[in-house]
Amino acid sequence: MKPRSLFPLLALLAIAQTSVADPYHQLLTYDWAQSRRPLAAIERQIREAKGPEDLRAIEQKLITVLSNPKATYAGKQFACRMLRRCGSEACVPALARFLTDPKLSHMARFALQGNPSPQAGQALRAALSKVPDKLKLGMLSSLAARREAAAVPDIAALLTSENSEVVAAALNALGTDPRHGPARAGACTGREGHPT
Repeated sequence: MKPRSLFPLLALLAIAQTSVADPYHQLLTYDWAQSRRPLAAIERQIREAKGPEDLRAIEQKLITVLSNPKATYAGKQFACRMLRRCGSEACVPALARFLTDPKLSHMARFALQGNPSPQAGQALRAALSKVPDKLKLGMLSSLAARREAAAVPDIAALLTSENSEVVAAALNALGTDPRHGPARAGACTGREGHPT
C-alpha cells in the first residue's frame, strides 16, 4: 500500500473521532442510563462562555438537537434545560413547537419562561388555547411569572372554564386568588397590591 493512500482513511477516522467526541452529536442519542459526560461538557461550555457570541453558538447547536426528529426524548429535554440558561429570541420557534407536546411541554415552557425575548411570552400565549387543561396550569403559571400583561384577556377567558383547577390557576395568574392576599395582586397586570 502506498503511503499516500492512507490519507483518505486517516481523514475519515479524524471525522469519526470528532463526531464521537462532539457532545451535541452524543446528545442526539442520549439516554438517562448513559454517562452524563456529554451533558457535563455542554454545561461547562455554557459556564465558560466568554460572551454573547459564544452563547449564541451553543444555542444554535441546542436548537439543532431540538429540530432533529431522531433526537431522543432525554436529549431534547436536556436541550430545553440548557436553553433556559442560554436561550435568546433565536430559540423561541424551536421551543414553541413542543409546547403542545405531552412529554416535552413542561421543559419547553420552563425554557421560555426564563427567556428575555417578548416572542417567548407570545409563544406561551398562543399555546394557552391549544393545550389540554392539565398543561394550561403550567402555562398560566409561566405567564404570571413573566408578568405578561398582554395575556390578561386570554387568562380572563379561562375564568368560565368547567375545570375548577384551571379557574383557580387563572385567578392566581390574574392576582385575584384570595389565598395569596393583597400582596399577590396583579401578577400578570404588573400591579402589586400592598396590605393596608
